[in-house]
Amino acid sequence: MMKNEFIVTLAFVFLLFIIGMLFIKIEQPRIEEGIVYKEQPILKNKNFSLSPGSALFYAVVGNSSQNFSFLAEEGGGCVWLYAEGSAPVSCVSSDGTDGSGSNIALKDPAIFFFKPWMLALNDTFSWAVDACFIINNKSICDLRLSIKVIRVDYIGNKKFYVVKSSFADIATYQWVEDERRIAVREIGPGYEIVLVNLILPPEPRLL
Repeated sequence: MMKNEFIVTLAFVFLLFIIGMLFIKIEQPRIEEGIVYKEQPILKNKNFSLSPGSALFYAVVGNSSQNFSFLAEEGGGCVWLYAEGSAPVSCVSSDGTDGSGSNIALKDPAIFFFKPWMLALNDTFSWAVDACFIINNKSICDLRLSIKVIRVDYIGNKKFYVVKSSFADIATYQWVEDERRIAVREIGPGYEIVLVNLILPPEPRLL
């Protein structure tokens, strides 16, 4: 008799277990996938200096119909940088970043002439960022963005850093003005862009 009661009890417990399994959601292990960028430490020696009211005009060499203009506007503790005719995306703080936390570039990909790392340039500047692919929770870092000052040019009384940026087999060169830390010239695969005009806001008058 007791044996039968034990079997019935065991069967009842097993039935409860099966019913519970029907209502309990078993979460599968979370698989992280994507890409992350690992920046080397960076030491900046200047603050972002484009003032609200500035306007920059760039042209593609050999194609006068392709011109680009960019504006800087007050953003309340930061400066909006954007291509004329487009909605502002990046409001740049004094450290050159726009809230993304990245020193590689701004959130707005159209802003090619300024990158946060430009505020760290010096005669021997060399910096790198590893691009790491996350696959099945494993990190694979086999691509690197390398940025290096290859020489310094003096044009008139101005100093320019000639910067080479390499990623995979692609290299671009930028001439970055030391004073304002903006690119006045960029050469990449099959293109060249130059700054043709820079309009700065008038200096405040002392009364």
